[in-house]
Amino acid sequence: IIEEEGDVFQKDIEEMFSLRRSTVSGVLSAMEGSGLIVRERVEYDARLRKICATEKGRKVHSLIKSELGAIEYQITGGISDEEITAFLHTAEKIKRNLLQ
Repeated sequence: IIEEEGDVFQKDIEEMFSLRRSTVSGVLSAMEGSGLIVRERVEYDARLRKICATEKGRKVHSLIKSELGAIEYQITGGISDEEITAFLHTAEKIKRNLLQ
């Protein structure tokens, strides 16, 4: 998210994933404790802290992205784009039915 969205704040993550503030805060604290992110103050609002990936965080992100790409390649081998699209469309219908 950070790489794709530019400046990211806790509120952005809460809204993007429909998560409670306490949930996001706990995850961010754990990530910060692991050295994956830092929270930096912004000049224009002392209450806000921008979430920034550390070098370690960027390396972990790159590794995960690579691994997920390999897994996606493995599980979609021999399946056409049309078949994948049809599957995702059907899965979305099933999800809507379950939520009713």
